[in-house]
Amino acid sequence: MLTHLWKRFWFPALLIVGLLLMPFQNNADAASNLSFQTSLQNGQMVVTASFTNTNDGGNIGLIATGYTAEGEAISTKGGTAYIARGKTGNYQITLDHGDKIAKVIVVPADPLNPAGKLSSSAYYEGNGKGVVTAVVENGGEGRNIGVIAVGYDGAGKAIETKAATAYIGKNYVGNYQIVLDYAASIASVKTFISDTSNPTAKISSEATHKINGKTVVTAVVENGGEGRSIGVFAVGYDANGKAVTTKGSSNYLGKNFVANYQIVLDQTESIAGVKVYLADVSNPTLKLSSQANTLINGKMVVTAVVENGGEGRTVGVFAVGYDANGKAVTTQGANNYIGKHFVSNYQLNLDHGDKIASTKVFLVDLVNPAAKVSSLAYTPVNGTLNVTAVVENGGEGKAISATAVGYDANGKAISSKTSKMYIGKQFVGNYQFSLPNAGKIASVKITLSP
Repeated sequence: MLTHLWKRFWFPALLIVGLLLMPFQNNADAASNLSFQTSLQNGQMVVTASFTNTNDGGNIGLIATGYTAEGEAISTKGGTAYIARGKTGNYQITLDHGDKIAKVIVVPADPLNPAGKLSSSAYYEGNGKGVVTAVVENGGEGRNIGVIAVGYDGAGKAIETKAATAYIGKNYVGNYQIVLDYAASIASVKTFISDTSNPTAKISSEATHKINGKTVVTAVVENGGEGRSIGVFAVGYDANGKAVTTKGSSNYLGKNFVANYQIVLDQTESIAGVKVYLADVSNPTLKLSSQANTLINGKMVVTAVVENGGEGRTVGVFAVGYDANGKAVTTQGANNYIGKHFVSNYQLNLDHGDKIASTKVFLVDLVNPAAKVSSLAYTPVNGTLNVTAVVENGGEGKAISATAVGYDANGKAISSKTSKMYIGKQFVGNYQFSLPNAGKIASVKITLSP
């Protein structure tokens, strides 16, 4: 674990004196055939090294790590050179934050592990950012290798995660730099190598940080399969485990790549915990991935994520709000275009939030080219009956008239209203009517006409 550099401001004078006095010529054990020297140039620590190869000729990597006077690793980099048997190869490795470095350690890479190995990692905080550097050595065939960093607060909670991918040739070392945004809140960092042995995608790490009234969710996904678009979605839960908000994001990941995701959730004051999920686009049909609701300023705010495993298309959803007796009191729909293997976010703001005890989100069924009523709801408001309806159109775009008729307990029509709107192909449209004599209306029906 790389601890937070909280002491970095009080020892600069002492460090500068130490740098002026320290001898920069270093010799490793003779058996290692490695020697190096360091010099401070323009704020960077330049490491010049030589290595004599007593084995068969090949690529040989060297790794340099710079430490503060307190022993904190703040910068690390590697270099690779081809060295024939019995010959000496030369290296120059430049470490950042050289004026903060009190000690440098240089080691040869160990390429015996064909799976790749995280050789070194370091962490430095400056200008409000946290910079993670890492070196990976690859003893196997050339390939893409990912490195993942997770930043933790003082309580050990993961608050930010990011990753990077580099191609590393056989017996080469690769350098990584990952910038974390919330350094002021980070107390420690862990760095690890991705595992892409699984041909399916997986979530490598996830983290949550509340800042400026928002909940910022970060996640890293690794893809061991062929390049493709991969979606994730986050769900925020309240203290009782109820889903209060949800949102998703999509990225294209190449084979053996890692990708970074950031999802910003609203309703932070209601969120007690967050969970990140990987979208499942193996099904060529659409799927409602997640749904959530919360009451805000008299409206029930419904959020949903839909994933599309098929070809890109316009996708409609509709939400229905129910009272404590299970009666539909309001409904609303929305449309989005979703690309192949992408996820999309929906937000529906339902009126009469104080009357809503539960909500449910539905995917529209557009296999039928004829227009149809997807949902119908109504509730009395100040003597009138507020009627809402969602109409879906599976055919060509056209203007569609909807007529709402209110019936009394005997089935007699006592009030009606008509509204007309244009609904595009595979879109949904929202209708709203105010019928008088709400106290006499026992039921409502909607009829459609071109």
